[in-house]
Amino acid sequence: MAEYANPDVLVSTEWVAEHQNDPAVRIVESNEDRALYTQG
Repeated sequence: MAEYANPDVLVSTEWVAEHQNDPAVRIVESNEDRALYTQG
């Protein structure tokens, strides 16, 4: 993930599995399709 502009904000699926019950963790999906963003 080093080629990503902000690699420190990305996690692996393994990390998600390990932290899925952590109440302090929020999983956010971000789609890069600007048309969907515009539609709301």
